[in-house]
Amino acid sequence: MKASSKKLAFVLIAISIAGGVFMNKALNKTNYDIINTSVLGVLKSTYEDIAPSAADLAIVNVVLNKESDPTENFNYYKYKASIVVKNNGGRLINARLLLHGDGNQKSVVVKNTDYGFSLAKDGTYIIKNYDVIFDGNYNGGEIPIYADITDKTDTDTTNNVFVSKVFEGPAKIKDIFISDISPDGKIELNFNDNKYFVKKHDFELFRKDDVSLKTGEGKYFENTAFEKPIGYHVYENSLKNLEADFDRTERTEENSHYVKFSEHPYGATSNHYVFVKATNPENGYYGVSDIVKLGPQTDMNRAQFVKAFVDYLKISLVEEDMLYYTDVSPDEWYAPYVKTVYNLGLLNTSSITFSPEKKITRGDILKLVMDYFEADLTQNTEKHFKDVDENSPIYPYVQSFLADGKAGGLGSKFAPDLPATQDFIKNIIDEYRENN
Repeated sequence: MKASSKKLAFVLIAISIAGGVFMNKALNKTNYDIINTSVLGVLKSTYEDIAPSAADLAIVNVVLNKESDPTENFNYYKYKASIVVKNNGGRLINARLLLHGDGNQKSVVVKNTDYGFSLAKDGTYIIKNYDVIFDGNYNGGEIPIYADITDKTDTDTTNNVFVSKVFEGPAKIKDIFISDISPDGKIELNFNDNKYFVKKHDFELFRKDDVSLKTGEGKYFENTAFEKPIGYHVYENSLKNLEADFDRTERTEENSHYVKFSEHPYGATSNHYVFVKATNPENGYYGVSDIVKLGPQTDMNRAQFVKAFVDYLKISLVEEDMLYYTDVSPDEWYAPYVKTVYNLGLLNTSSITFSPEKKITRGDILKLVMDYFEADLTQNTEKHFKDVDENSPIYPYVQSFLADGKAGGLGSKFAPDLPATQDFIKNIIDEYRENN
């Protein structure tokens, strides 16, 4: 209602009251009561129309933009927050608006006029550049931000808070790896959780048999301490992965190191995932490990390998009919792949047999891949793999593999005579084609 309309309404009310008093002298009491009731109704209706209603300030959104990572002198992530508030109630005029968070967050008084904070009914306003921090010892948690009117009525205070989820990598629980496998298939994980005191944190194990994850490029690792090496990948964790459908089990710090999947690791037919989480129950902040993915440990024979090698590197097949091995028929599905790899000079030209059903060894794979990429060979590095003799024909290959910094995910044994798995083969190829 405009100011002129309000003045007119008050004038009409005054006239009505004066008229009511005059009529009281002219009419009996019954008639006066009727007029009196009518006048009060007009007064009540007019007051309800012109009286201001209380505000209802709500935070409808918060956007956090990271400014900096933790430093040695200030172990916090720093953000600038843009906070969108809306007034769902009556007009708010020159109120004292306090913006604050929990714990170490700042408390600031917000003004958009000389005298305070004002916002029309159904109006929105963006509060910019509010400083927010998050403890650098953790990967993630929730940051609540409050907008409170301290000197006027707010009809609904339940919408005065907005909770933002944050996640910052890399993982704070460091260096997770498979350290042992028991005969019944139980896997022992090892990791560095020195950042989290056991008595102050709740440990949980998250595992899943085959789940769709946003993993990106993982790093291949092996534990070669066993009779047969076990290969696995480690992927960076993320907020999306934390929200995936994992099976969650509360553990102590000690037994959070053990996990058992639905399949024995050496007999796995699908992928299995696991990671560790430590949560501070006082504030909900948490740290996580990266995700370990254990997949099928599938050996390949020589026929399967040449096809996988040609297909993976997208090498054009040769079309000539000549075959160089007596045990490879032109009608076999793998014949064109054998001819292609042979023509690349990667197979033994002094032999008359290919042995397509024979398992291809880890040493064979390393030599063939390094020859294909024309990797430089060296022996001038300290011996690392204790099971590869200096007189072995693949010794310069494993030493060069080490010198090139590509053996970081492997253990102290190379196991050159054992069958190569699909994951091992893919890892060796990926290590060399990355820079070729």
